[in-house]
Amino acid sequence: CNHGIPEGDSFYPVKRVIRCKMQKGIQMKLVEWEPCSLCGKTWPPQWVTEENTTN
Repeated sequence: CNHGIPEGDSFYPVKRVIRCKMQKGIQMKLVEWEPCSLCGKTWPPQWVTEENTTN
């Protein structure tokens, strides 16, 4: 599902940060993604680097 995400855009809305951890000196966040606002599709939580998240 890529509704509403312009081609080439890499921003996906995060519902919440579930946990944080350090892995090999890199801050990681387990994020819960917002469901698609058009079709309701959901995605499982995913570990992402802190530099790939914004507040």
